[in-house]
Amino acid sequence: IDPFLREVFIPDKGFIFISADLKGADALTVAYLSGDEAYIQANREGVHEIVVETAWGSREKAKEKFSERYTYRDLAKRMAHGSNYCGTAKTIASEIEIPTKIVEEFQKKYFKKFPRLLEWQSATAKELSTDEVLYTPLGRRRKFHGRSWDDATIREAMAYRPQSHVGDITKMAFYNMWLNED
Repeated sequence: IDPFLREVFIPDKGFIFISADLKGADALTVAYLSGDEAYIQANREGVHEIVVETAWGSREKAKEKFSERYTYRDLAKRMAHGSNYCGTAKTIASEIEIPTKIVEEFQKKYFKKFPRLLEWQSATAKELSTDEVLYTPLGRRRKFHGRSWDDATIREAMAYRPQSHVGDITKMAFYNMWLNED
C-alpha cells in the first residue's frame, strides 16, 4: 500500500498492524525442496546477485541497467523465478519483453550452475503423472485435475509446493502470534 494511503488505516485500540517481508522465501523453499546445495548456498549469500554473476559474469552488474525497465538484478530475478517453475524461454521472454535468445542463454547457464533444480522439476512432474496428487512439506494435499502431462498443469504443480509452503509458514507464524498475544 502506498505510504500515503497507510494513514487511512488505523488499528483498533490495543492492536498494531504488522507486515511480513517474504523476500526470497520462494527461492529459498525451491532451494531446499530441490536439494541443490549450490542454490541453497546462493540463497544464503544473495541469490539474485549470484544469478547475475552466473548469467553475466559479475555481481557488480546487478545494479546496472539492462534496459529502461530493468536492472540486470531485476531481470535475473524474473528469469530465475520463471525458470524454477518450468517457464519456457519463449514465455518468460514474452512476459518481461526481451528477446527469447537472452532467456535461452540465461537458462543454459542457470541450470548448469544449479542442476538439481531440473532434477526436482522432473521428479515433481513424474510424481504428478503417477497419482495427480502432491503434498507440501507440512502435509497439505492437493489433487490436480488438469492433464498431468500438460505444460500448464506441470507449471501449476511446480509452483504449488514452494508457494503453499511459504503461505503455510506465514499463517502458522501469525497464528502463533495471536495465541501468544500477551
